[in-house]
Amino acid sequence: MVVACTAGPAWSQLVSVKTLSLDMTLTLLNTAAKCAKSDKVTVAIVDRNQVLLASFRGPLATVNTMDIARRKAATAAQFGRASGDLAGRGPGAPANPAANPEIARLNQLLTMSSAGELILGGALPIKLGDETIAAIGVSGVGPMEEACAKEAIAAIQNQLK
Repeated sequence: MVVACTAGPAWSQLVSVKTLSLDMTLTLLNTAAKCAKSDKVTVAIVDRNQVLLASFRGPLATVNTMDIARRKAATAAQFGRASGDLAGRGPGAPANPAANPEIARLNQLLTMSSAGELILGGALPIKLGDETIAAIGVSGVGPMEEACAKEAIAAIQNQLK
């Protein structure tokens, strides 16, 4: 059996991908960590493909916060939504997440996922228009996590053009 594949003009072009610069990534880490005002904070930045770009773990943060922050960020990048919305706790969450078939299906898919997404609040997608280009996850500081992620994104918002 012979399989032939020909590349047309569209397939032979270079692909242009928007991603965060190193400076933007460091600004995100620094802003979120300062917002938390805690040595227990951990911040993770992932790209659109859920690959870790950078992370910061405060000196008193437990080791599991590294994985939690990364997995929450991966979830936000995967679905282009706040991880808290998926958990049924964010402002965009349905009133009764248990009765929402979309949330039930997402939970089922995530249970089977090998990417290690985590449906907990504290992570936000970073968008260029409607396109998710990265995500930030914050862990170790409880209810402040999403607010710190939001503040970090606001610090680079003028560069997301």
